Amino acid sequence: MFDNAKRLRKLQKVAQDPTESEHIQALVTVVTEIEDRQISAVEELHDSLGIEGLERTKTTEERRDQLLSLVDVMAKGEFEEWWFGEVIADHLDNPDDARSYAALSDEEWETQKERWADTYRDRAPEEFERCSDEEIAGLHIERKWGVSLSEFEREVVNYSRAEALETVLAGNLQAVEAGVQHATNAVEAGGTE
Repeated sequence: MFDNAKRLRKLQKVAQDPTESEHIQALVTVVTEIEDRQISAVEELHDSLGIEGLERTKTTEERRDQLLSLVDVMAKGEFEEWWFGEVIADHLDNPDDARSYAALSDEEWETQKERWADTYRDRAPEEFERCSDEEIAGLHIERKWGVSLSEFEREVVNYSRAEALETVLAGNLQAVEAGVQHATNAVEAGGTE
């Protein structure tokens, strides 16, 4: 009976703050160490071939913190807020404003672009009368978020929680795979020093 109560208290503690769980911390440490070794191996491979390639964007400690933060926001049901505040914020300006356009349907997105175009044409008809809705939307997005229309559509409008999770969880492994493929292509093409 005492063991069950002790286990229950441990589970309650983990549920309240999963990042404090020694099991979660151990899992995150193993993942980050494996990723680090793989990235280092690909960097060495690229160096030995004399090619450019893989770019390390986070230290092992930063990656560990990122994964622990991910566990925390997933437990709290705050993934989308975290994604736009921490990940998308690295790619575009005003991520909180962009979030309202996340996962719009095709029809909703077309309607939004039309609204922007109408507003621009109302304010400066001579400047924008010959511009398409797409061109005006692209201009608006570049001014407000600092990215192209296609990047905004890819990162925000076409937001998918599953794809976002995959990006965070598997991004380093995908980079390693791409790095190995890049090295293979260089060797096959004879493009090494």
